[in-house]
Amino acid sequence: MAEDVGFFERCLGMLMKTGVFALPVTALALLTATVAFADASEKDNRAQCRSTGSCTIKYDHLAKEKSDPYKVYGKPPIKHADRLAAARFGHVRDCLVPAEKRNDAPDLTQIDWRKMRSEAVIMVCLFRIFSSLGNPMAAKRWFEVQGLQRMKLYTSSGRAVREGRQVEGTTTSVKAGNLLSETGKCYVSRNFSSNLVCSKFVHAETFSASWNEDGQLWGTAYGQTSK
Repeated sequence: MAEDVGFFERCLGMLMKTGVFALPVTALALLTATVAFADASEKDNRAQCRSTGSCTIKYDHLAKEKSDPYKVYGKPPIKHADRLAAARFGHVRDCLVPAEKRNDAPDLTQIDWRKMRSEAVIMVCLFRIFSSLGNPMAAKRWFEVQGLQRMKLYTSSGRAVREGRQVEGTTTSVKAGNLLSETGKCYVSRNFSSNLVCSKFVHAETFSASWNEDGQLWGTAYGQTSK
């Protein structure tokens, strides 16, 4: 959390130097209304697909750290931020909006994006959700429901280390992106101030997950590209 605060302080300082916060009151009000309209449109879209039952995705089980240990590229996390996120979000329910956390059969598309405030947190929550869904096709559908773009599902071959030796392996991956020029918003750390920072410096967000040839979730990833 301290790392996130430091990041936003640095970014906000850059914005002040470039004059972004010198916006007149009317322009600031217009920007606020635009963000609110985007959030409202997303809610309307979700409400529409939920009314037809097309949003909810069946899951295999509800993943938690004990049953599905969090992994980074197939290995236990090393970074402190990753271990902290894995402990904080130890159950897939921890990644969901409050109303769904309490449901006996929660809707796993209802991720609480307000809690996704760092790379470590979104990677852990994607791991929890996709472990629960159980396969790449369901993960691809999950990305679609979130409104992400440019979905790609593909298989690749290469060498991987298993039990101390290199072996040939096949990986199935699913990727999705968020191009800010089209959406005008960031998914990770989504709130008013961070969207100001994001729209100023970020070109796109990318999300991905990979499964090994045994169908086990190998890892998740999140990244940003700068303008």
